[in-house]
Amino acid sequence: MHTPRLLITLAALLVLAGCAGQRSQEPAPRAPAEVKAEIVRLMPATTADRKGWGPGIYAAFA
Repeated sequence: MHTPRLLITLAALLVLAGCAGQRSQEPAPRAPAEVKAEIVRLMPATTADRKGWGPGIYAAFA
């Protein structure tokens, strides 16, 4: 008779214990110049005015 109640209690405790763990640390934010350079690097080589597009794309997502 007490088995279902015990199982529910144990399950609830396990769920709470899983939520209580430490969060992993987020990586430090990157410098804007580094992000702009990566945007330019990832663009196709045939793109006209790649260096002009990099800061514009960065500004759109910032």
